[in-house]
Amino acid sequence: MYYAINQNGEKQSLYHLKPDELHRIKSELFHCPNCHEQLLVRSGPKVSPHFAHFPRSDCALQKGESVLHEKGKWDLYQWIRSQGYKVELEAYLKDIQQRPDVLLHMNGKRVAFEYQCATIATKEVEKRNKAYLRAGIFPLWVLGVNQLRKQNLHQISMNNFLRSFLYFFHNHFHLYFYDPECEEMIILTDLQFVETSSIAGDFHNQPLASLTFPQLFSFRNPSNKYPLSHSWERLLYNHRTKYRANVGSEERQFRQYLYLKGHHFSLIPSICYLPVRSQLSVETKPYIWQTRLIMDHFLNKSIGQSGWFPRVVNHSTVNEYQADVAQEYVDLLDALGVLKKVNDHEWVKKKDVAFHQTMKNALEEDKTMVKQLKNLQRIHI
Repeated sequence: MYYAINQNGEKQSLYHLKPDELHRIKSELFHCPNCHEQLLVRSGPKVSPHFAHFPRSDCALQKGESVLHEKGKWDLYQWIRSQGYKVELEAYLKDIQQRPDVLLHMNGKRVAFEYQCATIATKEVEKRNKAYLRAGIFPLWVLGVNQLRKQNLHQISMNNFLRSFLYFFHNHFHLYFYDPECEEMIILTDLQFVETSSIAGDFHNQPLASLTFPQLFSFRNPSNKYPLSHSWERLLYNHRTKYRANVGSEERQFRQYLYLKGHHFSLIPSICYLPVRSQLSVETKPYIWQTRLIMDHFLNKSIGQSGWFPRVVNHSTVNEYQADVAQEYVDLLDALGVLKKVNDHEWVKKKDVAFHQTMKNALEEDKTMVKQLKNLQRIHI
């Protein structure tokens, strides 16, 4: 472990000490913050300085955490403490049976820092979040840099695990990472859907020493009402023209659903693949849920007839923002002149929409729609 209780009852770390300091400190007494057993100080040419239990210890911490996780947790604790805040390391919260890595007390409020390096079940993340929020504690998840898989300068791999840690501030999505080797916080902002397994955004690499706690939430990006990622047009073209034989059960069911209604998945209406802002919070691919909404709730209506779309299942953020992607979709359809939004739950059909008959027609209509969306994007920048 990276820290222990010294002879003065204070938490002490080793990683910042020089070899001569480590040699001197080995004669002092240190105890485990969890079981209070005496600890050994271990260091060497090929061993990172750390505290260790004696053999046959029954302490739960004897099973160990990764060195990077322990250092990251200690860094965050020291960082908050250095700013003058009241802070506790691994404080046990009996009422909710949780032990956050770092607990911050600020202006009568509490913030639980969880430094998460290992992949855990999303249900466990949700369980902890609910427990914290019920207790009036704001959960702040900072992910280990090992969970950050860059694809290029502005794009990372996305999965359901990362989706569990999204935050929504200042009208855009955030993710937080910490690299203990560089002692650097990596804040991702203005996150947008690229494809089911990828998201894009702005990267803010901030040395921990020059960052304050309030600055974690201060990044503001220009709000774009009609986001259109650079790769979206290419994705739409690929969906039309490239056949994928090996697909998941959800897509197989979708293709079967269309087949039984006499349609082919490559000829869906152009409006069934729109770049909805909060798509990154939805597991279902955009063309699947959008096609189902159009087929089940729009195509059978006459022009001038009113209707509404049911909610689309999506993840809420850690800070309890629940995007309504169906309403975001309505906003886009309204801007494209397909329907007229009456209120948040009702619209009036303005234009007939049909499945394309040929690939040529589909690609031409896609180009027209993309031009419309780009014009809308320019207007609202």
